[in-house]
Amino acid sequence: MRFSLLTPVLCVLTAAALTEAVTSQPGSEPIRPSPPPPRIAVAGNRFVDPAGRQLILHGVNAGGTNKPDSVWVKPDVCARMRDWGLNVIRLQMEWSEIEPECGKYEEKYLRLIDEQIAAARANGLHVYLDMHQDLWGVKSGNGAPAWATLDEGRPHARNPNLWQESYWTSPMVHTAFDNFYANKPGPDGVGIQDRFAMVWRHVAQRYADDTTVIGYDLFNEPYPGSPMKMLPFLIAAKMAKIRADNGEEVTVAGLLEEYKSEENRCRTMTEVAADEKLLKAVLEALEPLYMTYEREALNPMYARVAKAIREVDRNHIILLEPGGGAIIGVRSALQPIMDAEGRRDPQQALVPHAYGLPMGDPSTVHMRLIFARISQLAKRLEMPVIVGEWDADPGNNGDRRPMASFIVSQLEKRLYGDTFWIIKPDLPAQPYFDAIQRPYPMATAGELLSYDYDRDTRVFRCKWNERPSIGQPTRIYLPLAAFPKGFTTELTPSGSKCHQVPCGSGRFGVLLDIPPVADATTRELGLKPAK
Repeated sequence: MRFSLLTPVLCVLTAAALTEAVTSQPGSEPIRPSPPPPRIAVAGNRFVDPAGRQLILHGVNAGGTNKPDSVWVKPDVCARMRDWGLNVIRLQMEWSEIEPECGKYEEKYLRLIDEQIAAARANGLHVYLDMHQDLWGVKSGNGAPAWATLDEGRPHARNPNLWQESYWTSPMVHTAFDNFYANKPGPDGVGIQDRFAMVWRHVAQRYADDTTVIGYDLFNEPYPGSPMKMLPFLIAAKMAKIRADNGEEVTVAGLLEEYKSEENRCRTMTEVAADEKLLKAVLEALEPLYMTYEREALNPMYARVAKAIREVDRNHIILLEPGGGAIIGVRSALQPIMDAEGRRDPQQALVPHAYGLPMGDPSTVHMRLIFARISQLAKRLEMPVIVGEWDADPGNNGDRRPMASFIVSQLEKRLYGDTFWIIKPDLPAQPYFDAIQRPYPMATAGELLSYDYDRDTRVFRCKWNERPSIGQPTRIYLPLAAFPKGFTTELTPSGSKCHQVPCGSGRFGVLLDIPPVADATTRELGLKPAK
């Protein structure tokens, strides 16, 4: 029967067909290393491959840091990632390891980074390099070396139950950040921020020609220094006003005393996260602090580091994280990277993080707002997005799957990439693993318009404007666990027959390649489990 371009075609891919595709490579033979991944670039608000296909970058955080849950990127780890349909790793590294002594770069550590990138390359994965820090540096957390921690002898305040609290309570952390943003001289008389830019220049020069590396995530979760001392007061002042407007007799001092109890802080933050009006009021109270910091400290620091990178590498993507307030949904004053002539750097993207309020239980109300604020920022900056960290922390309810599914729905709705926090040996055993190993359009031959996957019905839909001149298929990753009896596809217009190829070893998923039709058109794919 002859089909017109508007006639849907229905085909059934059975479990036997899936098995045939999976077993076309005998399991006893080693998986041949993939060729180096093609260079990825930014085109407007999209990530694209050299053919012009729009990419969804989906993966996990991993790499060698001082954090206890770090997982080094080894060949067997990368092989599992590839089997799960992942295509990118946020590879963490630390300034303290690269430059343990002022002005002396540690080649042994950088070779370990080389080995991890090579392991990713052999499995067809990309990486982006993250200069990781938590609480500034090794004297208080991880990140900057001790010699770069200009803390002026101030003490470190630490809460063992909530490490993030030190961002607003630790004099050591405040002073180290203040001196970094002020570019105070280090032990050799060179500004400490200049030294940070120089270490990035050294890293960028090393990987300037490496197509496995997507780009450079300049600074993990950047926070202000001493202005953070005001954060508890700003929250208490806003909450006091709200409660007073409701007829309660309460003072700022009284609330600060009340919040000394972790139980009371958790209860308050959970209440705030679940009430959109209350949440917006609290976040707006924090905006002046974070926006002033971004305008006066963060944007200039990013410009300095980007300038140093562009001296040796014009191709890789500069990946920008907004200030730490954006993690909980505070609006951001982040600006794009510009050169000395005021021209916008063409290769830059946004890598925000999405978490709930510290101490409180997460809520869909809060997560929806965080993603809405990310969307506003991405639209203003005209940048594509990879959500660099997210984790469906269960809080007190203990079940991560509903929140994981909700966060993935937000990623799908906005066509964002993501790197989940964090890969661990038991990740596949977690009940939310289907939010990590999920169907998605890896590469679209044209402009991706929408896609979504219903985790209850296991129905996948995708829509795109196809450009046949790209000359490459649209590629969908499908986990076998979601389709134990195979699946049916409905494709409009039909075009030529879809092709299956194993993904990695083929034991866990397949790639569905959809060849382009002759003329540019809008195409739709519907896919559901076979009965």
